[in-house]
Amino acid sequence: MSKVMNSREWLVNRLDENLSANERRSRIQKILVLGGGIDEPELMLFEKSGVEIHYAGIAQDSLDEKFHFIDLDNFTETDMTFDLVICNQVLEHLYNLESAFKYFDSLVCKNGMIWITCPANNFRHGSPFYYSAGYSREFLEMKLSHRGFVSIDVGELSSRRIYLFRHLLGLWPTTKQVRFPLIAYFGFNGTALQKIAFNIKTIGSRIVIGFSSKRWEVNGNFPLETYGFFEKKVDF
Repeated sequence: MSKVMNSREWLVNRLDENLSANERRSRIQKILVLGGGIDEPELMLFEKSGVEIHYAGIAQDSLDEKFHFIDLDNFTETDMTFDLVICNQVLEHLYNLESAFKYFDSLVCKNGMIWITCPANNFRHGSPFYYSAGYSREFLEMKLSHRGFVSIDVGELSSRRIYLFRHLLGLWPTTKQVRFPLIAYFGFNGTALQKIAFNIKTIGSRIVIGFSSKRWEVNGNFPLETYGFFEKKVDF
């Protein structure tokens, strides 16, 4: 494949494959995007499908009437249920995981599905709070199995090259940087001299990165993102 996919594209394709198997897509009438917004790329899989899409979180980023206030850190009873809940890159911004997983149980209807992604590495980032990350596939499986969910597809997306970008340079690289780590421009806020100095200082690391594989793997030795697709079989 000539095109270098980023991790989000890979994960969207993975969700698409899971939804296409066993006629799961045909069972979906209502979707909840939990902790995300109207620009979630997974929603492209449901364009022109007639599926009813709702959003939930603590910050409304649109005027959509189907927004619901839900604070995952503070569980309150709700009578809303959905056929599919999408929760992308949210767990690392929560401090009360027991409350969050209780919400997952409450919001997914019986025989419904949930798709979760989170960082497999513990790197601080905003949006706006950050607490912890580096959650493993075993973590997702254990927490959801205790809530009556069955694992359909759980894993850790790995790429040696991007992993080294993160751990050697502290950067999440662009597609161009992944393809050409030695010559790609490494932009960051600073003066021209600071940018030149950064490129000189990192040349050794970028040589190492340039000789590393950029191939995506599942459950490899260089995990980046943890993902899980689960079906709820038991109501608690």
